[in-house]
Amino acid sequence: MAEFILDKKIALKQYDIVRKLGKVSYSVKTNPECTPILEQNTDAWFSIHTIEEMVHVKDLSRVLFLAFGWDEEELKALLAKGVDKIVVENQKDLDVFLKVAKNGTIFLRMKLRENSIHTGKYYVFGFGSSEVNEAIKSIPSQFVVGVHVHRKTQNLNEWELISEFEQSLSEDTLKRIKMVCVGGGLPSQYKNISDSTIQDVLAKIGDVGLWLKKRNIELLSEPGRFICAPAIKLAAKVKQIIGKTIIVDCSVYNASMDTMLLGLKLLVDGEGEGEEYTIKGCTPCSLDIFRYKVALKKVGSVITFLNAGAYNFKTDFCDMPKIPTRII
Repeated sequence: MAEFILDKKIALKQYDIVRKLGKVSYSVKTNPECTPILEQNTDAWFSIHTIEEMVHVKDLSRVLFLAFGWDEEELKALLAKGVDKIVVENQKDLDVFLKVAKNGTIFLRMKLRENSIHTGKYYVFGFGSSEVNEAIKSIPSQFVVGVHVHRKTQNLNEWELISEFEQSLSEDTLKRIKMVCVGGGLPSQYKNISDSTIQDVLAKIGDVGLWLKKRNIELLSEPGRFICAPAIKLAAKVKQIIGKTIIVDCSVYNASMDTMLLGLKLLVDGEGEGEEYTIKGCTPCSLDIFRYKVALKKVGSVITFLNAGAYNFKTDFCDMPKIPTRII
């Protein structure tokens, strides 16, 4: 049966790379399996989006909770559990927080300019820049205040953050805030994403950190994909070879939803030269294709996909089973 193989050493190595740039909050939704490894071996925070998702973290004081459309009872439940770091993206959620909470850390999520051909496909979270500057004035002094921004993964065109901050944040805001979270966006390598893109994004985040440090503001990055994708391989059994089509014993529907949603093509161990094959998932769906064309010198009994750890959640299509993760 297919399995994911999670290498702890690689996950921690990836964490160390981004930790050198500033504090880290791991985005748990990217792959929860990495969460206990990071909690036990690092000083990471954990970005959480739902109360249900908190089952993956033992020390809830390390949770950075991203609220969206909550009410007073939900907030009271979070505070009672020891969660004291919150991100809000609209005025109503901020009003609830200021009414209920007595202290803690509050990040205001700020909209940034979109630089994507898919603008209009995505919901744009956050306050406008002028709203952020005004809202921060209303937050009492006992709260630690930060600004949160989010960039979509794999998009280098959205990382000119310094100029955006200079244009968006007033001097009063820069004097008040203690931390800026540059959420999302740290990429990983796929067949259609080069390693140079990763290095360019890391360099730009480093520049942001230096710019913030001059203003006594701490940088917080929010990697998910960058940590978990390269740490996890997908080993899929070859069920059959029909002409130039390899059929494996799993599906993009239970192993690589990123392939469906974002068109990211998983690298295959050993690819580069040889006969060209299509690697097809095991469902009857004609869209269930891991790779349309991959060159392989030899096809063994197992196909190993690299950098397979991000967003490998499953659907219930064809009652596909959840693929187990083995930690090494």
